[in-house]
Amino acid sequence: MKKFVFTIALTLFTFLTPIKVIDAVSFIENPDKDFTSMIKEKRSQINEKVKENKDIQKSINQKSKEASDLYMLVFSGPIPPSDEDRKKVEIMEMELGSIAEQIALTEKAIARRIKSVNTYLKNQDYNEALSGYDSIINLMSKQYSNLKKQDETLSKYINFLQSLRHK
Repeated sequence: MKKFVFTIALTLFTFLTPIKVIDAVSFIENPDKDFTSMIKEKRSQINEKVKENKDIQKSINQKSKEASDLYMLVFSGPIPPSDEDRKKVEIMEMELGSIAEQIALTEKAIARRIKSVNTYLKNQDYNEALSGYDSIINLMSKQYSNLKKQDETLSKYINFLQSLRHK
């Protein structure tokens, strides 16, 4: 008799509960489905950030080569730059170095977050994994701003070296 009452109550509960509650129950049974779509969304955002960072990194690499060539032309030329100009070059190089350090630290932080997200996914701790993906996206945005800053500083450095070359 108890089983019969229980099955009737369960049947009525199933038919009378809103769909959202049923979705919540099915979510508890299969949480991978909803988290998988959220994780895919986060991964696509990360892929977009990676593309943005790669594009600006290409620009930085080209400018670095150009700056290196200009530096060799200016400082190995027949007329060396003045001490004041040398100091300006050193200051710009120090600024570029500090930006490069920030970029390296951010890359290490991203690598640590990726490692922890993979651990969370392995342990099926999806909330922490999603939080980790959010922090990766934030770090990649910071990385982009650092790369942009390095690109702008390299442009100033190149312009200054070109002005020294034409003196």
